[in-house]
Amino acid sequence: MSILTIFFGLWIAKYMLRIFYKKIFFWASNFLKTLNFEFWSFSTSKCAEVELTKIAEDNAKKCEALQASLLEQEIVIDELKKARLEERRIIDEAEFKNKQTRLEIQKIKEDLKREKTKNTELQEKYSEMKDAQDSVCKELSKERIYLLQRAL
Repeated sequence: MSILTIFFGLWIAKYMLRIFYKKIFFWASNFLKTLNFEFWSFSTSKCAEVELTKIAEDNAKKCEALQASLLEQEIVIDELKKARLEERRIIDEAEFKNKQTRLEIQKIKEDLKREKTKNTELQEKYSEMKDAQDSVCKELSKERIYLLQRAL
């Protein structure tokens, strides 16, 4: 036997041992995984149950918080509606007062217009009376002058 044959034989034996070890390791790991999986599945179901319980509690807390928030929002909305109604009432009152004031102003303008018309009529009558008085005064003055000249 030559050294090459021995070396080649050892190399094949080494290769076969590697394959054998790999298969044994594979079988052993699968077996352990199976055992571990059963334990793991039990522990994960417990963990999952605990997690689900925590999630349910968190959801309940969130639900309560959301309901409280919704209630607060409804209260705020009601207050805003009341404030809006109050503002609308104030605006309506202001518009009514404005309308009343406009009507009063219109009435005063009409009264002023009537008074101006009366004043104009009175001024015309006064002018006529003054003209008549002036003409009577002139006539009397002429008459007096005439009588005075005659008397002299």
